[in-house]
Amino acid sequence: MMRGFKSTIFFKIPVSLILIGWIVYKVDISKVWHIVQHARGWWFLAALGLHIFGYWVSGERWKVLLKAQGVEVSLSLTIKSYLVGTFFNQFLPTIVGGDVVRGMDTARPCGSLTKSLTIILFERFTGIIVLLMLVSTGIILQLGRFKEVSYWPILVLGFLVIAAVIFLWKEGINLGFLEKKIPFRFGKAIVRKISTVFDILVRFRSHPWPLVEVIGWGLALQLLFILHYYFLSIAFFLHLPFSFFMVVIPVIFLLSMLPVSINGIGVRENLFVYFFAKVSVSPEKSLAIAWMGFVMILCYALVGGVIYMVRKGGRETVSEIANESDRLPE
Repeated sequence: MMRGFKSTIFFKIPVSLILIGWIVYKVDISKVWHIVQHARGWWFLAALGLHIFGYWVSGERWKVLLKAQGVEVSLSLTIKSYLVGTFFNQFLPTIVGGDVVRGMDTARPCGSLTKSLTIILFERFTGIIVLLMLVSTGIILQLGRFKEVSYWPILVLGFLVIAAVIFLWKEGINLGFLEKKIPFRFGKAIVRKISTVFDILVRFRSHPWPLVEVIGWGLALQLLFILHYYFLSIAFFLHLPFSFFMVVIPVIFLLSMLPVSINGIGVRENLFVYFFAKVSVSPEKSLAIAWMGFVMILCYALVGGVIYMVRKGGRETVSEIANESDRLPE
């Protein structure tokens, strides 16, 4: 953990600062503040309220996936755990991730922390597949509308990944041979995690309905997330088609997941400015959308922090959770 923390300090924080410094240098911050002050308040509230439904959908999706693996938990537990996980992701990203906290919350009903985290890993995997499905659909819907943007590589990648997942689900594959051939420890860990995900995927072949439910909840969740930013754009008097957001928002947040900055800070803002500039949106409005979306997430993260402090069960300290994550198998 200390090695990971030091690498964050010496790499991710400088990257975030450089990227934020660059965007602040390029954009007139006073104009951003002016845009926020004169936005439509009701659309702000609508965008903020969508997060409530988002956490409910997330809780239902996680609950369905746990039940498919023979684990019964309450919806209240999954929603609260998501909120606490958001708190850790936003305010303590250099110490321990929210997924570890969520894993510890369901470790007891799952029977082990490893099984709990494996289910969360599979949940993440299905979320990425859903994002690629939405991106591909959005590109098809908006072909010819935004000639300034070339989305063909993303479309091809999306179809290839989805086709590969369908093939592996039907045929199955053993990645043990690949793990043995990779000389690097990090590469072996990646292959092992992918293999674990496909092991769960194969289990759904005889009983696919829970997987359909999980993907359905995932689609609902991502549509709510995209709609959130669509509402924010309306609040700033933009009139862009929803299909544009179906492409751009998933791409932005997939790229923001790359472990190059603290919680995507700096990467996310620059991507908003870059993609929205392709459809003639000013950098100031693009940055206002990015920052207001982030502020709203922080509001719910604070709710998660309060839940973490007052909940009666599992009062682990941050250091205890960090130490537990250090002992997790790679």
